[in-house]
Amino acid sequence: MSVVLLILKIIGITLLVIIGLILLILIIVLFVPFRYRLHAVKETPETPPEFIPVSYGSIGDLEEAIASGDFETNPPSFEVKKTDGLAVRASVTWLLHLVSFVLTFEDGKMGKVLKIAGIRMKEKSPEEKEAAKKAKKEKKAKEKEEKRVEEETKKAADAKEREEVLRAEKASERRGRPLRDYNRKKSFAERFWETGDRAFRKLKKIGKKISALAAKVKKVTSSLDNLLTFLGDERTGEALGLIFRELGAFLKDLLPKHVRGFVRYGDGDPAKTGQITAIASALYPFYGKELAFYPEFRGSVIEGDVDIRGRLRLWPLAASGIRIIVNKNVKYVLHFLKTKEA
Repeated sequence: MSVVLLILKIIGITLLVIIGLILLILIIVLFVPFRYRLHAVKETPETPPEFIPVSYGSIGDLEEAIASGDFETNPPSFEVKKTDGLAVRASVTWLLHLVSFVLTFEDGKMGKVLKIAGIRMKEKSPEEKEAAKKAKKEKKAKEKEEKRVEEETKKAADAKEREEVLRAEKASERRGRPLRDYNRKKSFAERFWETGDRAFRKLKKIGKKISALAAKVKKVTSSLDNLLTFLGDERTGEALGLIFRELGAFLKDLLPKHVRGFVRYGDGDPAKTGQITAIASALYPFYGKELAFYPEFRGSVIEGDVDIRGRLRLWPLAASGIRIIVNKNVKYVLHFLKTKEA
């Protein structure tokens, strides 16, 4: 008996530890915020473009070639190192940088780094990326070909089935009738009967189309009436109001808490620069006092240094989701949408 109690005690302690770990992880995920930062710098180059010798590894190798006389027999070719002076660094971190993701863009090149517990996750090599891309493209082409063959097979089967049905209908029409002598000239009564029969069939088809159209109009009208009743319902308004309030609270929490820097801009056209300045002034309540805009009316320029920081907390989002889900007006809206789809 004591052995059984000991086993139950161990199982109970293990379950409590597992439940405690799950609760701890849940609390950490909900209450530890994800922090994001965006730092962008745009400078106007004050020096001419840098010329890089292609035929030699570096400027030092080029100087040695000039000193040894190889420069005359093997003159170098040059390429221009282009730069627009733009550098952007975006990062997302969580739990004291336990998890971090950094995305950089500088001199037209993009880089990304993912670290977990300080360990840099290995990124696929260009060859591996190209192979994966090629395999994906081949798989997509194969699926497309299989789909095309399946559609053609289905079309052929449908055409064969229609042909068999048409043949059966014609055979049914001929059944019980004497064979027609096609060399004999039809009488007026026969021609009149056939013309009337064709007209009757056409009128019958037109009547069916009109009936189908009337049914569609009636269905659309009924759906429109139901939609207007649904939109005019007080419960719908309260549900939408709750959703928009919760969405506004989430966006407010997501907005940057730190915006600093400056932007110096000019379009070359004073009128357009003035319009941009007016827009920037209208948006002043959103970026605050620590972000400065300096219009340049005498030339075309764009440069600056902007640092944006913010956070994303999951517990307000989870609380908003719970409030929306348990709300009876939202349940009414979801029920209406489900019944409409059905």
